[in-house]
Amino acid sequence: MAYRKIRDSFWTDPDLDFFTPEQKCFYLYLITNPFNNQIGLYKFSGSHASLHTGYNRDTILKLLNWFEEQGKIVRSKTTLEIVICKFWHHNKSTSHTVISHCESLIKEVKDRVLIQYIYGMYTASQKEEEKEEYKEEEQQEKEEIVDLDIYKNIFEEARKIYPGTKRGLDTEFSDFRKKFKKD
Repeated sequence: MAYRKIRDSFWTDPDLDFFTPEQKCFYLYLITNPFNNQIGLYKFSGSHASLHTGYNRDTILKLLNWFEEQGKIVRSKTTLEIVICKFWHHNKSTSHTVISHCESLIKEVKDRVLIQYIYGMYTASQKEEEKEEYKEEEQQEKEEIVDLDIYKNIFEEARKIYPGTKRGLDTEFSDFRKKFKKD
């Protein structure tokens, strides 16, 4: 029996804001049912889903169609496989063992078209992290520019009081910054 961790942020995910309670429950079933695996791709059984959730087959088909229209899942009509498109978002892992296991599961996928959605999920989460890192770096650069402007203003005021540039403005400014940071 697999153990599937669901972060409490699942319930505050903006993507779920417009879901009905029935859709939230079924989506939770899709990502936690016993047939699911580490990559969020598995052979889907409508009869098992009906048995597990208590929904009739028509309701399950309507929900599956809705999730597919919303881009939350992709289904293969030929192999009956289903992939949850944001599965990695809710089940991230950096464990080398888990990643290795995921790579072996990908080799077992019958409908090879679905593989792009697995990689898409992984790269999407990586892109989100990279965007966040980029934003942080950009913010740091802005703060450094502000700090540099502050130093330049103070340096210009000091130059008015103590004119002179024995070793050049750049060298004087560099020495000033070093001394100013220590204080």
